[in-house]
Amino acid sequence: MSTQELYLLVVGLVVVLLAILLVPVYRNRHHSSAPGLLIVIIGGIAYSTGLGLTESVTTPQQWTYAANVVVLGTTLSIVGYVLLIADHTNVVKTTRKTLLIAAVYPVTFQLAFWTNSIHHLAWDPYEAITPAAITGPHEAAGILVWVHATIGYSLVLIALVLALREAVRSSGRRRTQSLALFATAFPPAFFYLLSDLDLTTINLAPIGGLAQAFALIWVLFYANFLNVIPAARYRAVERMTDSFVTIDTAGRVIDSNPASRELSVSGPDWEQTLIEEFFQNSPRQPTQIADADTVAFETEFAGERQFDVTSSPVFAPDGTLEAHQMVLREITARVNREKELHESRERYRSLFENSPIVLWELDLSAVMKEVETIAEEATDLTAYFENHPDEYERVLQLVDVLKLNQNALEAYNASSKEELAKRYPEIQTSESLETNSQLVQQLLEGNNHFRAETTYRTLDDELRHERIEVTIPQTAGDDYSRVLLASIDVTDSKTYE
Repeated sequence: MSTQELYLLVVGLVVVLLAILLVPVYRNRHHSSAPGLLIVIIGGIAYSTGLGLTESVTTPQQWTYAANVVVLGTTLSIVGYVLLIADHTNVVKTTRKTLLIAAVYPVTFQLAFWTNSIHHLAWDPYEAITPAAITGPHEAAGILVWVHATIGYSLVLIALVLALREAVRSSGRRRTQSLALFATAFPPAFFYLLSDLDLTTINLAPIGGLAQAFALIWVLFYANFLNVIPAARYRAVERMTDSFVTIDTAGRVIDSNPASRELSVSGPDWEQTLIEEFFQNSPRQPTQIADADTVAFETEFAGERQFDVTSSPVFAPDGTLEAHQMVLREITARVNREKELHESRERYRSLFENSPIVLWELDLSAVMKEVETIAEEATDLTAYFENHPDEYERVLQLVDVLKLNQNALEAYNASSKEELAKRYPEIQTSESLETNSQLVQQLLEGNNHFRAETTYRTLDDELRHERIEVTIPQTAGDDYSRVLLASIDVTDSKTYE
């Protein structure tokens, strides 16, 4: 077997293998990078086919046609790789409009190359071409071929810069992904240069293209990089102030952002670290963090830090669970405020409960609503209620006792708070009727404070003289749902008088 026959056999094998690679690309056609990879593979098939034809044709015209197919394969491979990198780095998303714009480059040059017989700017005239003596298309190239080569290498260089920039700006799994895509450009580019610079008598670019296609498929689909970390979402996550962590089904960290790594003690080797070893002073049962609502970390300088956990499962196209993505939003300030509020309420409750004076917390909303209706017809509420005792009793029943303190039980000889609250109307007297009428009148007029002296009866029918003060804590609006009534027993001083 001659060297030419062996070369044609290798090129044919490359074409077959590239065609087989179309199968996994089709299976992953839902992937945003699939169109770019498809174009790369089709370009590799066209390039290898055209290159094989240039080695087997005998006429100058056939040779130029085969060379045109080589150029088509080159431009398609370049366009596909650039689209793939642009999609990966989120510079340009692969859409129909993007594909149409990208098609301008190969279509324009194909029109120019297939009309070479008119202008001879792509290839030498037929009479100057001897297929058997040419080792590569570049030996018969005109100015358009070199323009095409310049544009092609420039586009590849731009794609490499984008991939390298993404690698520098990212970290962990994303950096590995970007570097892998960056490296896939070198096998075909290296062999293209060897051929263009006449450094080898055999054009090995098809093998480089095959290696690139295998590497791209592995990086995009089987290494499972992009399924876990889409480009646009990654960039947002990388800049977010909340901690972001992705763990696989074995509980190992496969992605994290700078905010989460501030809580980590793993250093630069955090990837593939178990979640319980990733966080500094990790919480109890850290492997269950994906199922937690909140977690707490003890830090050296900031003390305990509280985080709200939002976990989302990541599924493969076949429905199997691949990972958990978690966002840890710090809620330390909120938790501290809630704690302070709880402590404040506890202090208030303690002061209320242990106060040496009688304290009531009343809801007078229903009372005031009814009194407003009565006040539309009666100008003197005291006289109205004296003349309508049944109406007064009905309004009195509308008082809702929300809370009372321990001292109230002792003052009115009640056995329980529930009993005293239920029998609140029974402690009223004829004098307290007048006081209550004055109170609601003051509240109707917009006053939030009321003071008076009146009498009440204990549950065992003893008369008590009391000095009362009524306060509405709210400073705006007619809200009577939390009215505080405080009273001091002045029976002894009244008896003395």
